[in-house]
Amino acid sequence: MDPESKQLVVEMKGADDSGAFEATFATLGVIDHHGDVTLPGAFEDGKVVPVGPYAHAWEGLPTGKATIHASDERAWIDGQFNLRSSVGRDMYETAKQLGAALEWSYVFQAIDAEDGTYETDKGEVPVRLLKKLDVWSVDPVLRGAGINTRTDSIKSINRERPFGEHLLEIAGLIDAFGVRVQGREAARVVNGRSESAENTELIKSLVESLRTTAAALEKALGEPDHIDIGHEWAAFERTKFELETALRD
Repeated sequence: MDPESKQLVVEMKGADDSGAFEATFATLGVIDHHGDVTLPGAFEDGKVVPVGPYAHAWEGLPTGKATIHASDERAWIDGQFNLRSSVGRDMYETAKQLGAALEWSYVFQAIDAEDGTYETDKGEVPVRLLKKLDVWSVDPVLRGAGINTRTDSIKSINRERPFGEHLLEIAGLIDAFGVRVQGREAARVVNGRSESAENTELIKSLVESLRTTAAALEKALGEPDHIDIGHEWAAFERTKFELETALRD
């Protein structure tokens, strides 16, 4: 049986100087652009796979390796580009520069799949249900077929980064997270669900951290000669940690 590929939007978890990254490569329980629904349990959690060359260039060398993980909602890889190879370094730098504009595809063989139907707001539609997959590699590509993919977390904080550059990144992340929070709240109202006790505590901590950072930034705007850099740094560290934790939900 010939292998297939499933192309999805990248979710970079701030690759650092080691070449490490995290990317969500599948959203489960939704109809993708190929007319497939990948079910929870389809992926082998803990399987190590190559990170292939760009656009499934089979004649090219792998750019790294990754470990597959999965929940009931998504599948992702903890990966690392091989910075000792030219293709690995090039792909690492490209992935950092493109961010969410880069997409991913996984090459797989369907071990267990069947035709069926899936309920949508327009009624039942015919789909292929993917129950068990043998993933051969996860590769960066130009265009994918994923549904509802998103960035997992911010980049690792680097003290040498320009403050303005870091500020723009934080602002963009907060805007994107705000959109997700609004959507989650709308879904909560419709479904009547409440946040778990763990998430509630994380949200409270995040709100407090953001308040502290906001207060420090307002002070900096009024007193530019008296910015407490140490305090600012600690606040951003707390915000980073809470956002990374919350975005994994």
